[in-house]
Amino acid sequence: LLESKGKTIGPLDMLIAAHALDQDLTIISNNIEEFSRIPNLKCQNWICEL
Repeated sequence: LLESKGKTIGPLDMLIAAHALDQDLTIISNNIEEFSRIPNLKCQNWICEL
């Protein structure tokens, strides 16, 4: 899905995102731009919230 839209992410980030989606977790990362490409993935950047 992401590849067909030309919006791929790294393979390790894909594994992290898949696990987070499966377990209904929130990703905490400074790499929100990449993780935000995945539909229904909850993510937060605590660095920006300081």
